[in-house]
Amino acid sequence: MSLRLDESKIHALSQMVENFSGKRMAANSPVVGNDVFTQTSGIHADGDNKGGLYQTELSPARFGRKHSYALGKMSGRASLLKNLEDLGLDSPRKINRRCGENCEIADTKATITPEDLPFIIADILESRDFQHIELLNCSKTRA
Repeated sequence: MSLRLDESKIHALSQMVENFSGKRMAANSPVVGNDVFTQTSGIHADGDNKGGLYQTELSPARFGRKHSYALGKMSGRASLLKNLEDLGLDSPRKINRRCGENCEIADTKATITPEDLPFIIADILESRDFQHIELLNCSKTRA
């Protein structure tokens, strides 16, 4: 029996339900959770670099999603390289090499996000392209 369901639209539908209901799906919810296709271990990124050694029938592409690679103490160089490539950098391997043993990614946060990478790279390459700021005070208000 065929349901004629377009599986690539399930995540978008889930996002719509979240928006209308005001309720968030758990990050680890099957198929639709934000963390479901996030790899936290560098061995998975390395396997992806080597022809998808750890692929399953439940690939992210099947559901209109893509893999992401968290950066933390278990990430390894393969995860760092994948994130650098996702940023569209010209020579991610060069940056990865320069990072070397001095790049202690997990010392400041449990997980480094792709948004953090440009600032880390600027520090590694001593780039003047980014202005560094320090947040001295912050408060959150409810409307």
